[in-house]
Amino acid sequence: MRRGRDDPSEARIIAGYANRHSDNVKLHNRPSGQLEQLKQLSREHAMYVTEVAKFKGQVTDQDDYMPPEIFAEKAALIAGVIATLGAETAAIDARMSEICSSSDQLALQMKLPAPIP
Repeated sequence: MRRGRDDPSEARIIAGYANRHSDNVKLHNRPSGQLEQLKQLSREHAMYVTEVAKFKGQVTDQDDYMPPEIFAEKAALIAGVIATLGAETAAIDARMSEICSSSDQLALQMKLPAPIP
């Protein structure tokens, strides 16, 4: 069974199209430094969110298995850690917004509708 097309013929078609429309080409320069910062901040943000979920799970899971006075002490300690991680997450969000607003391309990208996961 033969498709009727092969890679060399498709390459010729694509090259011909690119040749005909070369005057419409717009070069795009990625703000690579800013994107790298956003990637790093996004990873850190995800890590903090995961840690907050783990700590919240600890508080809810251990309620039934500890004496009330020890649980209250541990819950207060974990609440402080969760608050600290929440503040760090908010700071990361602010930094990410600052980076996006500093670049016209990234600001435009942020205004586009996001796909539904």
